[in-house]
Amino acid sequence: MSSKLPYVSKYLYMLQLRPAVPDDIPALQSLILDHGANEWNHLPEEEVKAHLAAIADSSVRGVVAQEAGEVVGVMTYEMGIFYPEYEPSPDTIHGYVAEGVVHRDLVGRGIGVQLMEEVIRILAGEGIRHIYAKRHEENPFSKRLLEKTGFEEVATFDDPLIRPTGTRRTTVCRYVVK
Repeated sequence: MSSKLPYVSKYLYMLQLRPAVPDDIPALQSLILDHGANEWNHLPEEEVKAHLAAIADSSVRGVVAQEAGEVVGVMTYEMGIFYPEYEPSPDTIHGYVAEGVVHRDLVGRGIGVQLMEEVIRILAGEGIRHIYAKRHEENPFSKRLLEKTGFEEVATFDDPLIRPTGTRRTTVCRYVVK
């Protein structure tokens, strides 16, 4: 019998995932506004602040990635009726992943995938069967994350007020819990 331990990436062993709490709100605002902004993401500061403030009353929830005591990633989500036009029963409660950001120096380490998998696990455990996310049609990072975690494209539509660059279109994706 070999005494070798299974390979564990040196980058992931210190990462901890935990639920977001109200005390995290300032750090999450900083992370999202400083590291989430790019030509593809719609992140108006006041909307981000209002979204994160709802963590305090649990209408928005999140999973935080923490490493060495620092917040390095977050995925926020909600439950409700989102995109009923894509549902067989339009009044069914489902999940919606709202914001997902990883510190730019740590992109490519699988943190976003771990955060999304944890959100899926939590929502599935609460009986949610469909989880939605949206992205800029051309955002390669969001596209790759959603594909890696099993989301499929449902629709793409013109969205010039939210998407001022590129094709100016939004793609809605859905994960179906099996």
